[in-house]
Amino acid sequence: MTGVQTCALPIFLDFGEAGITALGAGGKPAATFPGAGAIVALKRGYGSSASALWFVTGTDGQGVLRAVDLLADQPGKITYLSGAVVTEEGVQNVPLP
Repeated sequence: MTGVQTCALPIFLDFGEAGITALGAGGKPAATFPGAGAIVALKRGYGSSASALWFVTGTDGQGVLRAVDLLADQPGKITYLSGAVVTEEGVQNVPLP
């Protein structure tokens, strides 16, 4: 299952046994991150009333906690990103090149 092909939302992530796979802008797998969390922002509304709807998930409880902690405690690390994979090593913007 590839996120871009099977989901109406452009999240550029695929979830599988090996972990979270970040997809490139063309929808092809670019890198897989085991034990990771993910944060995806979707725009709601238009103009000055626009806001973000945040989806936070992970491959396991630790991955979810990593993503939640980043969103709550270090939101500056995801400023201007529409999606990110969060690992022990840091934050990876998605889609990947």
